[in-house]
Amino acid sequence: MEQHNNKLRWIIFAALLALAAWKLFPTLRLASMGDEAFKALTPDAQVELRKQSIKRGLDLQGGMHMVLEVDLVELMRGLARTPDARFNERLDRVAGKLTPLTDFWELFQNEFSDIQLSEYFGDRKQSNDELLAMLKLQATDAVDNSLVILRNRVDGSGLQEPSITKQGQRRIVVELAGVSDPEAARRMIGKTALLEFKMVEEVTRTNQVLEAINAAVKGEPLPALVDSAATDSTALATAKPDSAAFDPLAARTDTASVASADTNEFFDLLTVFPGRNSLLVAEENRARVQAVLDRPDIQELIPPDKVFLLGKSERTGGKKYAELFLVHREAELTGKALESAAVNINQGGSGGSAGASIVELAMTREGARRFARITGDNVNRRLAIVLDNKVFMAPNIRSKIPNGRAIIEGLESIEEAKELANLLKHGALPSTVKPVEERTVGPSLGAESLQQGTMSALLAFLFTVLFMMVYYKLSGVYAVLALMANLVFIAAAMAGFHATLTLPGIAGLVLTIGMSVDANILVLERIREELKKGRTIRAAVDAGYTNAMSAIIDSNLTTLIAGVVLYQFGSGPIRGFALTLMIGLVANLYTAIILTRLLYDRFTNYDRATRLSI
Repeated sequence: MEQHNNKLRWIIFAALLALAAWKLFPTLRLASMGDEAFKALTPDAQVELRKQSIKRGLDLQGGMHMVLEVDLVELMRGLARTPDARFNERLDRVAGKLTPLTDFWELFQNEFSDIQLSEYFGDRKQSNDELLAMLKLQATDAVDNSLVILRNRVDGSGLQEPSITKQGQRRIVVELAGVSDPEAARRMIGKTALLEFKMVEEVTRTNQVLEAINAAVKGEPLPALVDSAATDSTALATAKPDSAAFDPLAARTDTASVASADTNEFFDLLTVFPGRNSLLVAEENRARVQAVLDRPDIQELIPPDKVFLLGKSERTGGKKYAELFLVHREAELTGKALESAAVNINQGGSGGSAGASIVELAMTREGARRFARITGDNVNRRLAIVLDNKVFMAPNIRSKIPNGRAIIEGLESIEEAKELANLLKHGALPSTVKPVEERTVGPSLGAESLQQGTMSALLAFLFTVLFMMVYYKLSGVYAVLALMANLVFIAAAMAGFHATLTLPGIAGLVLTIGMSVDANILVLERIREELKKGRTIRAAVDAGYTNAMSAIIDSNLTTLIAGVVLYQFGSGPIRGFALTLMIGLVANLYTAIILTRLLYDRFTNYDRATRLSI
């Protein structure tokens, strides 16, 4: 029975080792690939290879670390209806006392305790407590909205694995690894968000442009214009006749294969699902589509008053797709025309689904006038909501809206409705995010940190191996094999979870080496004690593992708890250390308890061994 269990354990170990090798292959391939070989890959292959590899943190490859703070003082000034001299004086006093460690709302409440906040915010009948709660909610929305804007902006910049996280009540930490132009990064992050409403071009005209682009990519003569009297749905359905992309199953398989093939067919990079009046671009084809659209000869085929924009990525049919839009270059409205945007539940009176989440819009007086003209002239057409040149949503105009009040339907969840409302509410505000801390790590300094960190880990490993093999002889070799398997599993887990390796992470790796050997030393010393008592090798090994088990589990478990706390409450570098440590501890429990025991069982061969080198 025990022999059968050991065979199963060996099979499990072999499977885990094969899985680890598969996960580590992209990392090893990227590390061994020269710059020229990497540049020879297609943009999609470069992105995929980097995605599957272990990422290097800011301190190991250089880049920028920025701490941004949402300026709540200016936000309150912007939200106030009529900020007079008294209001500005009190708010300036709050700004003078504000430090990174102070609570803004405590200062704000103290300064305005003798003033009715309803003079400046909300409804006249609301109490100070109600208005304070409302302002806190709006401030939280502003921070969350800033996160969305920054992520959209950085994602569109082509940077690999940017890290943008919320810190505390009003701060945002941005880490841009691999940035070579810090000034350009500052401009990108610091610019004011631009919210625009743009008309989406009719499908017939869009397909005419796409037909011309496809012909130009293939090197064929430009086609004649399609019949402008054709309906939109017919024009979309005939944009690429008899294509396998119109079958949902084929679209999920054929598109991915075409993306890696040598093809000159632009339409092969686009996907149309039945029942959807839209052109979709798979995530792996996004870079190639954008590269085609940016070509000078292709730009000449796009009308000068139009521009192609991609929407946000959404999961459809098991893969991520972004919709491709041809929109008017000039905006019909900007975010300044919006007075408010709020999430509500559809009661069914507007023809939509009762109980579904909706976003209610209210325009300013001038915005309402222009909105009435736009909606009246473009019934049954789509109006794109564009933030930083990315289409967030493109709802259909059902009828003329004369009073400046409209609703947006068709939202999939309350979370999507809240995100859209936040973008609409704060997209028109001046930027309330200011940098409070900035560090730039040069590529040479990052390379030096990587070299020193790698050297420290290598020396720790070599000295540990030398000690174990000299002091514990053959048994030390088993401990070394377990240590090597431990390191392989740690690296594979980091690659599998797309974790980022940082300098503190290397420190966690070095500590894990010590923890791994410590568990084996506990077992080896207990085996020694049992052998001195005159027990057989098999009995000594069994007793050694049994007696050391509780100490091994206790030491690793307590350290694991500390790692969880560090990861939960620590900042970026601390989290990197904690993550590596936690992965190493879990792998250590397996290698120290299971793998070394399998090696001893094979050596002792069920009581046939007569001497143990320990």
